[in-house]
Amino acid sequence: MTGAVEQTLTQTQTVDTQTLLSGLLGAVASGSGAAGTLGNVQAAPLTVRAAVTYRGKNASGQDVFDVRGSAGNWTLELGDRNKTAPLQMKLELLNLTQSGQLLYRPDGLPAAQTLTQTMRLHLTLTQADGSQMQLTLRLNQNVQFR
Repeated sequence: MTGAVEQTLTQTQTVDTQTLLSGLLGAVASGSGAAGTLGNVQAAPLTVRAAVTYRGKNASGQDVFDVRGSAGNWTLELGDRNKTAPLQMKLELLNLTQSGQLLYRPDGLPAAQTLTQTMRLHLTLTQADGSQMQLTLRLNQNVQFR
């Protein structure tokens, strides 16, 4: 995408993670004997937003793009809701943001990329007797390619 400076292309996609993960984890469960836990997947749809803004050319003649992305809150639950499985798992994506910059050479090949991604995950494991373990993970990732 090159064109008018400050032109932004925005996309929003929603992924049916229920169907995707049910098929994937159901196949794993049937082969491993863990059908009680892995065979009962409850997953909310995951909505992802991305925006790319063309900033023009830099002093080296490279095309400059700013990128931004985010995902809405998302929940995955494994184990049946009747609590007959030995372990229930609930994983929540509470926040995911991404930003960065992409540079492309005049011949169209990538020159450099800088991306920062931040996310927060919350995991709850519940045993059949009701005891729980909770864990919150904050992940900050910085990536640079030159």
